[in-house]
Amino acid sequence: MKWIPIFTMCQTTQRKIYEQMRSQMGEELMNEQSAARTVRLILPVSVTGSRLRLCFKNADLQTGKIHRIVIAKCTESGQIAEGTAQTVTFQGESYLTVEGQGRKTSDSLRINVKAGEYLAVSAYSESVNLSVNSIESMMIQSEPGDLCDVTFQNVDPTPEFMRQRGLYMSPQFPMLSMIEIESEEAEPTVIGCLGDSITQQGYWFYPLLKRICREIPEKAVLLNAGIAGNRLCKDSPENYGTLFGSAGVKRIEEDIFEIPYINTIIFALGINDLMSGESEYDSKPSPSAEEFGRACRQVAERAGKANIHTVAYTLYPAFIDSDTEIGKKREALFHAYNDEIRRAGFDKVIELDPILKDPDGCQRYKEGMSQPDGLHLSDKGGAVLVETLCLEDLEH
Repeated sequence: MKWIPIFTMCQTTQRKIYEQMRSQMGEELMNEQSAARTVRLILPVSVTGSRLRLCFKNADLQTGKIHRIVIAKCTESGQIAEGTAQTVTFQGESYLTVEGQGRKTSDSLRINVKAGEYLAVSAYSESVNLSVNSIESMMIQSEPGDLCDVTFQNVDPTPEFMRQRGLYMSPQFPMLSMIEIESEEAEPTVIGCLGDSITQQGYWFYPLLKRICREIPEKAVLLNAGIAGNRLCKDSPENYGTLFGSAGVKRIEEDIFEIPYINTIIFALGINDLMSGESEYDSKPSPSAEEFGRACRQVAERAGKANIHTVAYTLYPAFIDSDTEIGKKREALFHAYNDEIRRAGFDKVIELDPILKDPDGCQRYKEGMSQPDGLHLSDKGGAVLVETLCLEDLEH
């Protein structure tokens, strides 16, 4: 018997964003926005097993608290299967407290789950947790209240002042970093996806996970190591604290190589290195092609020494306004970064331009493939990307 990871999520602290929102919204509106709600992860399972355990990591300095966590079987839409809900405990207690920068693992739960079935993992917190993350395509959030045991409809958590600016918030799950399943016979390929918000949001990750469950159950698990705003070469800018994580070339040690039984990496970083330079996000220039290439080679060489198979995406064809000086610089770097990815030594390179880029030669996605911001994949774009992938390329 061994414990196999079936879900991961990187944790970063949202302290800077929380403080900014509180100053803009005021204490009363912030308290209303932070009202105790239930957040739910809807997880397709790709490996059959008989027991589960949950791991939590607090990336903030403030103690994190979750009042109740429940696991149940569910449908793809999140409808709870009657009689399957179980409360997660920690040394027999249902209330979870994790000290700042601390970790905790739950007691194991006996729950027989087969590959292809879905689990609902629900958490109810009465206090604000600053260590959170979201795979938004796999998560929903309720109206205020503890609804861990029942089916509920998703509620948009975005405050009005953000909606007026065209911004939105996704459901945030506090401190959850890994779910493991105990399996007697399974020896799946364990695939970790190192990426940014396009990975973290899940619009290609989630359909790929469902495809794995459907087409090669028991043979692979897909794990998300995406952090919004993350870059390969640079840490999160100082004015954002650690919100966007350490540089990918650094955090890969913990977020990928420490995953039990990891043997394949999908590398999907670089678009933020390109787009963040000389911007509101970071006033400093983007990394040079040489610097970016060194980091790519470092990832490929580190994985090779650990006998880990590597699959790299070229850059997403995000919109670049080529009529501006900064746009011209970025477009040149876009092609240079892609050349560096191709010659970095990854075992397999997936060319995204033929799949996603507008064929008329402009630097942008095909129509319907991106969200309105021109950067992030849409549902359609994610689905098209996943359907073109050969699953054999991912297996080690």
